[in-house]
Amino acid sequence: MFHALPFLSSILLILTFPPYEVSWLLYVALIPLFFYIDRSVELKKMLLVVGLAGFFYGVYTLFPLGSTNAWWWIGSSGIFFEYKELALYAFLGSLALVGNGALFAAFAYGFKQIFSKDSAVRNWLFRALLVAALWALIEYGRSYIPGGIVWQELGISAAPQAYIRQIAHLVGVYGLSFFIVLINTLLYQWFRSKTSICYPVTIFLLFVTAFLYGQYRIEHISSASTRSARVATIHSTLTTQEESVGLVGFRYYETAVLEALEQSPDIVVLPENAVSFLVIDEHTTLPLGYQLPASTLRTTFDTIVGWSLTHPNTAFLIGLHTKKDEAVFNSVVYIENGTIRGIYHKRHLLPIAEGSFATDKLASSSTPMLFQTRVGAISPSICSEILHQDIISRSASADLLSVSGNDAIFESPIVARRGRQVAILRAVESGKYIIVSTKGLESAVINPLGEVEYSSKGATYSVATIRF
Repeated sequence: MFHALPFLSSILLILTFPPYEVSWLLYVALIPLFFYIDRSVELKKMLLVVGLAGFFYGVYTLFPLGSTNAWWWIGSSGIFFEYKELALYAFLGSLALVGNGALFAAFAYGFKQIFSKDSAVRNWLFRALLVAALWALIEYGRSYIPGGIVWQELGISAAPQAYIRQIAHLVGVYGLSFFIVLINTLLYQWFRSKTSICYPVTIFLLFVTAFLYGQYRIEHISSASTRSARVATIHSTLTTQEESVGLVGFRYYETAVLEALEQSPDIVVLPENAVSFLVIDEHTTLPLGYQLPASTLRTTFDTIVGWSLTHPNTAFLIGLHTKKDEAVFNSVVYIENGTIRGIYHKRHLLPIAEGSFATDKLASSSTPMLFQTRVGAISPSICSEILHQDIISRSASADLLSVSGNDAIFESPIVARRGRQVAILRAVESGKYIIVSTKGLESAVINPLGEVEYSSKGATYSVATIRF
């Protein structure tokens, strides 16, 4: 039973993850792990067991990403196509092994040194601070592993906690993880000592401080708004087999956009690669094949331009592919008053689907982009980019953030729900509204407090008034 303690911590952490989201378990989930590390005599066996428990947690949290139903990017033949599911799960398994198994073991080694009898750190508070800092540092380092993303961080699982999550505005998601591990460590030390009143008092003061800051921020944000805008998110429940959607898919979006435009929005955001058969030539700002007679490409693009000309004060942010010279990009195209005003290229490509294994390999760009619209500067992102930490730094001078996404490529609803938690934390971290338009479970408008103000779940669009 003793060797089951790290796995108990893994199970408790899993229960804080979608679909369960029992977020209060975050503050006690690591205590069985700490007890096991501290009481273990054989170092190698302890590291092995902790590593296996970390791998177990990693498999549960990462394998939903293997539920993809979209394989058009690898063609329809060849050895990789034949073993595509196996290859994807092998990749996710390697991430679980390195990003969870090995790093859990590294944390265990550090914890053991901090709490050893020969440790130079004797002060109980310094010990707790070092353990929390070690965990946060490992989480931060994991985001730089190839394929690493902000996905399993403890701070993200605190998204349902309206007051506590406000800490992320000051110290980011890793600072929130630091807070969670600090509470776990202090609780463990309290159980270990059984007598000292310092631990419960410190824990109480930490929670009170966090709640007071959360309350202050909620009241301050609510009264600090100076501008307003009408925002439309266009939502799609269409299949993700994008090559077969074609004109039927465009008509779906057209109906939703026209209905949304009746409410005079300032901004309309469409999902990633919303019109899959349109590829914009960045030199001519027209679709490839636009000059062909009786071209569907021409009529489709002219229809989009027509929306913009009819509503000249509305900014349209549309997920499309674009081409510049020989490079093809996954992009967001900003159209206003019938003119393409800006094009954002996806910076962080998916390591398999958009990179080395794709039959039509996409290019990436290192240049950030702000769309200067009539209501303010918008920092666009595409799908998985919200999982990358640099979304905060590159949107520092923006007024709003937009995400054109595609959750529908995953069969597991866990992916969309975890993505929503990430978006909530990103809104809090940045202190800005995030407008999410996606294919799949739910599009939404999330305010700087991490509250989902409007959702298009069950509808093809939503129009909201936001104040910022």
